[in-house]
Amino acid sequence: MTSHRSPQNQTHGADGKFLTCGLKLTHDGTVALLDGRDLVFSVEVEKIRNSPRYSALEDLSLVPEILGTFGYDLSDIDEFVIDGWCGRITGQATVQDQGQRHQLSLAPYHEGGHLDPFSTSHKGRFPLGGETRDFRSFFHVSSHIASAYATSPFAPNREPALSLVWDGGMFPRLYYVEPSGNISSAGPVFPMIGHFYATAGHHFGPWRRTSHSQTADDLSVAGKLMAYIALGEPGHEIIDIIAEQFEAHFTGGGSRARTYRSTIGGWGTEQEDSMTYLHPFYGDVRRQVERSSCSDEDVLASLHVFLQNHLVEETARRALEWKGDGPWNLVFSGGALSTSSGTADFGPTRCSATYGCRRFPTIPVPRSERQQSDSSSGRGARRTSTGMCVPDRISCPRRKSPTAGSGYRAVPRSWPATCMRPRSPSSS
Repeated sequence: MTSHRSPQNQTHGADGKFLTCGLKLTHDGTVALLDGRDLVFSVEVEKIRNSPRYSALEDLSLVPEILGTFGYDLSDIDEFVIDGWCGRITGQATVQDQGQRHQLSLAPYHEGGHLDPFSTSHKGRFPLGGETRDFRSFFHVSSHIASAYATSPFAPNREPALSLVWDGGMFPRLYYVEPSGNISSAGPVFPMIGHFYATAGHHFGPWRRTSHSQTADDLSVAGKLMAYIALGEPGHEIIDIIAEQFEAHFTGGGSRARTYRSTIGGWGTEQEDSMTYLHPFYGDVRRQVERSSCSDEDVLASLHVFLQNHLVEETARRALEWKGDGPWNLVFSGGALSTSSGTADFGPTRCSATYGCRRFPTIPVPRSERQQSDSSSGRGARRTSTGMCVPDRISCPRRKSPTAGSGYRAVPRSWPATCMRPRSPSSS
């Protein structure tokens, strides 16, 4: 087979090119090729012969097949780079080459501390095409950081940016990317894995289960929930319940939350039993909301708003503590961030995301400066300085309006219930 590699690219001098083949072995398996700094192709396994959605790259015979489709041979490749995966010390992936199964040791999920996630790599060897070949592997989080920044408008303009990464089995993590390539980490923003969102579908709505998985076994639920919540409306009472239980189970000072934080570090659901802690949380939420006539749709819509607002506030708080007053450029990526922050319009700010450029706040207004609604005011809506549409009063829409002595609790000031419908561009 004739290679596309030109003779001048055979040497690796100052003007020479370097062929790097990148492999994503786990869900959404992918083979990509870089010629120097240029992307030649990126092919997902699921696109080959109508393979199932989210297919992993387990059969390594696909690598030379895909390379050959574009006119390349295995012998052309200068370096293989394999994405890291779930794990604290090392990640693991199972592959097959020429009928033989092999267990590969890869870089772990994220860097853990406050190091530059690109400062180190895991080196190993793996079987491919009947030969054993060298590879390098980087933290899984590194792929999210690099893709979010490199595809943003900030990279060509050589502007720094904060990078927020929230993947399925990971806590949301905040980084600072400089045009020089230096990357620093502020660590986790709050202690909750991204699968928190989709797991709500195991307890509410049409995907509710009688038995609960201990791993993320259905990656399609999150996207379905994003559409399904349009049938419900967020309620102050529900958000209040979710906030109280979230603190009791995960972020508070009680023994249950402390045990959770000492046990779970966001290293991936294949590495730690993080899902085990989510089901009791949703069980407690269900028991509380069942005392009212709120629908599952309302609960899911309220959860969406709670998580959205929590992410915005905690990210802003960490950015202010770490980098001071902005405004700061912000890019974000990871499976969880396509669900938790995708429905709100937060006003004009500088932002980019691997899911497309969208509007997101660099620094929301501190809660002490936000307008607060008067509980005695009539029904209506106001807009905060972050552009959120916040009704003056929200109760469970299938209950009568709360009256004095009803036990209705006002939503905490930090949790405005955001309208789920898009606002008009002319709104102010």
